Amino acid sequence: RYTGDVLMPLLLCAFLGLEVACRAAPGWRTGVRRTVAVVVALAGAFGVWTGIALALEYQRVLVPFVPPGERAGYVGWQLDAAGLPGAADPPVLSGDALPDPAPLGTLFVLGDCRALYQSTGTGWGAVERTRAGGAWTVTVDPDPARAGIDPVLKIGDWRIGLRRLPDRRARFTVTDPDGTTSTGRPFTLTPGQRRTFVLAVDPAVGELSVTGDGAPLLGAAYTGSGGRGRVGAWDAGFPDRLHVEALPAPDPDLCRRVQRRR
Repeated sequence: RYTGDVLMPLLLCAFLGLEVACRAAPGWRTGVRRTVAVVVALAGAFGVWTGIALALEYQRVLVPFVPPGERAGYVGWQLDAAGLPGAADPPVLSGDALPDPAPLGTLFVLGDCRALYQSTGTGWGAVERTRAGGAWTVTVDPDPARAGIDPVLKIGDWRIGLRRLPDRRARFTVTDPDGTTSTGRPFTLTPGQRRTFVLAVDPAVGELSVTGDGAPLLGAAYTGSGGRGRVGAWDAGFPDRLHVEALPAPDPDLCRRVQRRR
């Protein structure tokens, strides 16, 4: 944000400096010209490196509702680079409940790797979740379009559903205990084509989200307490019209890796 504010003045000063240097360079000795060229090249490489680093940190840590897969990839890079000169493992905390936000980049292991979080400096973002941490991976095999909202997952009094739209599109919905329904962004859903989605119902950070193919499809604040879920039906005896199936929760490999390096 603030780097962008000063970018134009910096560029103007850089252009003026380049013009002055180009006019003066013919009068410099060969050794001076070579030294200046090396310094400029190193400064440019350093600027590109730091620019990429800042962009990755913003995209993978600071943006709200970063998909856990992207955040996990970023943490994995940090762990891989920890042995390089000038790099170190990120700080790691652990406990049975999230504390107040820690310094930017700090990792937190919840329980026995129920979930792994990373501090944004002002909050916590999920890196990796298990079923106990609120992660649900489901496959959806839709029948031809029909009216209404089909049930996908129920956690307590919170209901996640799928509303069909024209032109083979759909959008996820979430209804809270007060009956207020929020909707996500539309996406393509072809009847008969099985799709996999990742649902997060995480009371630790108050997040309810749905992602598909790495893209965020629904995001809402969650004020429930988690608990057991019902997949494909909201109530006993409700017809399974959508063919929803819960997949086994993945092992928290990255969290275990962080634990071993503490």
